[in-house]
Amino acid sequence: MWKKEYEVGIELIDTQHQRLFEYAGVMAGILGKDQSDEEFRAQIKEALRFLKMYCLDHFKDEESYHAQISVENYKEHKKLHVELVKDVLEYEERVVKSDFDHDEIENFLGFVADWLINHVAGADQDLQKLAEIKAGAPGGSMWKDEYLVGVEKIDRQHRILFDFVELINITLNQPLEAYEYEKKITDAVSFLKTYCLEHFKDEEAYYEQKGYSGLEEHKELHKKLVQKLLDYEMEFGATNFAPQVVKKFLGFVLTWLIYHVAGEDQKIKEADRAEAPVEEGAGSVHDFASRAKRVLRTITGLSEKDVDFDIGYTKGVDEGYAFMVGLVDGGDKQGIGLIYSEAIALGALKAMTSMEATEINEITLSALQEISNIVSSRIADSVTESLGGKFCDIEYPVRADINDIPDGSERFLMNTTIGDMEIIVY
Repeated sequence: MWKKEYEVGIELIDTQHQRLFEYAGVMAGILGKDQSDEEFRAQIKEALRFLKMYCLDHFKDEESYHAQISVENYKEHKKLHVELVKDVLEYEERVVKSDFDHDEIENFLGFVADWLINHVAGADQDLQKLAEIKAGAPGGSMWKDEYLVGVEKIDRQHRILFDFVELINITLNQPLEAYEYEKKITDAVSFLKTYCLEHFKDEEAYYEQKGYSGLEEHKELHKKLVQKLLDYEMEFGATNFAPQVVKKFLGFVLTWLIYHVAGEDQKIKEADRAEAPVEEGAGSVHDFASRAKRVLRTITGLSEKDVDFDIGYTKGVDEGYAFMVGLVDGGDKQGIGLIYSEAIALGALKAMTSMEATEINEITLSALQEISNIVSSRIADSVTESLGGKFCDIEYPVRADINDIPDGSERFLMNTTIGDMEIIVY
């Protein structure tokens, strides 16, 4: 029977633990039912099948949290799980060989109950340390329920990815010795990369199962992130995990993850839809602004009324942070300039992380760079559609002086409740 003292303080894991206790109870209930031998065998077989499958999913999730404590904790816990799976398979074989003898099933249930209580109330209590660290983190959890896509496995994995990113932020703000800081960052980035690969495989399999027409494009987004993670790994090694480089990584990966989960992955809900139609007015400044608005709303979570754009504006953003993006094969369009006021730079970071930011740092600038990348990609999509299929690509955004951005006739001002942003297509 589940008890409150078994809780570890991590909602996902506590919910899964409760479900395991409940299902052990369901199996015990089957033993007391008045039913035919055939019905009894069928129900026990199904209960064993479910218990095995649920344990395997739960163990993966649980191990990912133990990995956030340390590699040693992860390895030790994984070993316990491997041993349990081996024992469960042996018990299952004995139950089947005994022709589902009640005594053998009771022995199995006794073993499961003892293991669950000892494991959850013992080894898993290490996770309380992680829960306490997360509870004390500035701004609270980066995960938001509006990121849910409605597919249980995918949503669980998304939440764990956010937890890994959150852990990197927590580590940056902890007073650690150099060796401990480097080890924690190394472990977190390594597991983030490994977990991304596993998650992408599952996500792409789901898209394929649903017959999603944009599967190849989605795979390409995943490949680009993996390459970016590899690039950052090299930079970490070259700089001995310099905090400014880790902050730059944090700003990038958080922005990428939010837009991918809150934007691209929401297509899972309609993965069997027909190919999206070409936008009306593709290649026009109005279409550029509409697409930029959607990106900003997706990343910041701002409502429709909180974001608007002005094409006929007379005063732009005179002071702030600028980026330039080159267009490749954009016809008569050579590039895009994006200028952020300080207010929107700080406001966007707060909207993404729930953390109060008082100054612009590497996290903020890296987040702005990735926002620029996403916005420019959507504008390039519009240009592609206007060119009748000739593909327009972009170069990665680079920091620029506001005065270095060329003048352009296609320009607009994004007005939001957290600040303004000016975009110039030249």
